[in-house]
Amino acid sequence: MRYLIGTLLSFLLISCDPNVLFREPQPAGSRDLAKFPARVHGTYLETMDDSSVYVVTSTYIFQKYVEKLNLPVEEILEDEEVALKGDTLILADIDLAFPVIRRNDSVFGTITVYDTIFDLSADDKLRKLRKDYFLNFPHDSMWMVLKLQFGKDRKAYLFDINEDKEAKIFEQYCAVEVIRNDKDRPGKYIMNPGRNELKALLKLETFTDSTEFIRISK
Repeated sequence: MRYLIGTLLSFLLISCDPNVLFREPQPAGSRDLAKFPARVHGTYLETMDDSSVYVVTSTYIFQKYVEKLNLPVEEILEDEEVALKGDTLILADIDLAFPVIRRNDSVFGTITVYDTIFDLSADDKLRKLRKDYFLNFPHDSMWMVLKLQFGKDRKAYLFDINEDKEAKIFEQYCAVEVIRNDKDRPGKYIMNPGRNELKALLKLETFTDSTEFIRISK
C-alpha cells in the first residue's frame, strides 16, 4: 500500500520547480493559439514507460494513471494513512477516495487518477513557430517553456532545456540572468530571447532533453 501511495505522489508532483524560466511566453511576440488542431488530438503512450498515458484535446493535455487493486483487508488496515469505509478506500496522504469491492478478506478495485498537465482555459499559453508548438506555463511571474513536436508517424516529442549543457549556448544569443544558490552555484537561469534570437537558438543544440510518445488512439 505504501508503494501505491508513493507512486501516486510522484505522479501528482511533476515539474514543481523548474531551473530554467523565461521572462515572456515563447516565442516572444507571437499570438496565443486558442486550441490544438484536431489532427493531433488523441491518446499517447510514452515509449519508455508504458504506464504513462497522455491525452491531447482541443484545449488541454492530461495524464492518466490506472492501478488495479487486489489487496488483503488486513494489509490495508495496517496502514495508518489509509482508511476503508464501507465500499470506499480513502488515501489520506493525497486526499483521494476510490470506490472498491470488498469480498471476503480482500479488497478489489481500479484506481484511476487524472492530472492536468496543460490547460488553455487556465493561464497556460500555447504558441507556435514553424512546426514547433511551445507550451508556456506561468511560474513566479515568469514562464516555464517546453517545446512540442508532432510527427507524421503517430509520434510526438516533448523537449525541455538541459541547463547544464545549454546555458552557455543561450548566453551567446540572448540575455541570461543566473541566480546562484546558497552554495554559490548556478541555481536558476532567467532567459529573455527575442523571436529572432529564439529562431537562431532552435537551430543549435537547444531543448535537447526529449521524451518520445506514440499515439495509440484518436
